[in-house]
Amino acid sequence: MTSEATLEKTVSLLRAPLGNLVQSPLVSVLMSNYNYGAYIGEAIESVVAQTYGQFELLVCDDGSKDNSCETVERYVQQDRRVRLLRKENGGQASGYNAGYRESRGLIIAFIDSDDIWMPQKLERVVQAFQAHPESGLIAHRLLLVDEKRRRRGVWPLRAHIPDGWQAPALLRNGGILEDLPPGGGLSLRREIAERIFPLPEHGALRSYGDIPPMRLAPLMTSIVALSEPLTEWRRHGQNFANGSVTLAFIRREVEAHQAQWNLQRQYLETVHPSLANGFAPLDASVHMAAMKYMEARFEGRTAVGLHRKLMRRYSGEETAPKARKWFWRMSIWFPKPFFRLAVNLFTRPNVLKQALSRLITSNCEEEYR
Repeated sequence: MTSEATLEKTVSLLRAPLGNLVQSPLVSVLMSNYNYGAYIGEAIESVVAQTYGQFELLVCDDGSKDNSCETVERYVQQDRRVRLLRKENGGQASGYNAGYRESRGLIIAFIDSDDIWMPQKLERVVQAFQAHPESGLIAHRLLLVDEKRRRRGVWPLRAHIPDGWQAPALLRNGGILEDLPPGGGLSLRREIAERIFPLPEHGALRSYGDIPPMRLAPLMTSIVALSEPLTEWRRHGQNFANGSVTLAFIRREVEAHQAQWNLQRQYLETVHPSLANGFAPLDASVHMAAMKYMEARFEGRTAVGLHRKLMRRYSGEETAPKARKWFWRMSIWFPKPFFRLAVNLFTRPNVLKQALSRLITSNCEEEYR
């Protein structure tokens, strides 16, 4: 047997077995909240209004100081499917852990307490899992909206969400899947969630509760990608990870990605030592190469070598959008002030993207109405 065949056989050990899914499985919806009293009512209403009604909504309040709990209690009194769990502040991950410990569903879904689900979200997720019994992870697009729910774009806009068995690619590129949505766009079979929970509650991932599912689940199961946007991802001044691209933002993201790489390697060690030993360093990913390049440019350091490294990474990414490759190729010529502006315009929602996204989402909404 060749070394390549041996590696493929070893990688196959990562596939987690999945049981049969019943006709109408219970879905456990996990919500971790901290001081989002201004938005949490709309978030809960979007879950209660789902066309698929076989769910439980577990809201964990993470020591809020506002009126969040009072708002949630009103829904608890009105709908037995809604439960409120209270705890001292410990970060988003600890809130998800508290909810998961109380969950009973065969499917686990996540919603931030400032986001909104489309009415058919759970119906689409359950249908997808039933149509693809070999897959334990569903991913779909997100609608970007502002604090008043005005549309600001689609994410990912033009790129394709990763689909199928991605573990070999993850091992090669340092564990990051480009264009995989965060928690609001992910749902897991319970067999996969059992291997991921409890989430790390300390260190760099304390406030990144959706990173472990994003980075670990694709190592365990194949992905089913849905093109339609099923969650409104609200962006406002209080978001932890949705601000402008700044040097502080980049450094925080780099720290979080290193923590998730360590988490992935630890998991690989539990499956087979050769998988951990063959796991590419984090710098092998296009995403991390871009982060390190941006960090140098934002600091005013010479970044020619880092730019070359980034473009070498992109040369091996045949599926990366051409516009993305073009932008990074040309960015080395941008002066510092313009570079900062260009990065935020290119990587964050703007008027041009919003206009384009209306065409995309209107087609999606018409198709699935």
